[in-house]
Amino acid sequence: KGKWSAPMIPNPEYKGEWVPKQIENVGYFEEKDPYSHLPPIAGVGIEVWTMQGEIEFDNIWMGTSLDHALEFSTLSWKVKHDFETFDKNQGFYGF
Repeated sequence: KGKWSAPMIPNPEYKGEWVPKQIENVGYFEEKDPYSHLPPIAGVGIEVWTMQGEIEFDNIWMGTSLDHALEFSTLSWKVKHDFETFDKNQGFYGF
């Protein structure tokens, strides 16, 4: 008998392969050189997250200023660290 294939059924309303409607995007623009106005990058921090106890990385810092990096760590890491530190004297997590 051989390999089976579906029989073709005539479809008089067939208009060809479907193509989505294209509409004009008036806000679209193409940046020819998006990196030309950025300052040079001196370093990259990569977020690494693990399920092992007491090892967490949840912030990324990219910059060239040590002062800004310290400010960022104070506003992000230190706040979370202080909150998650277990206070054995008071018996709860918090400030």
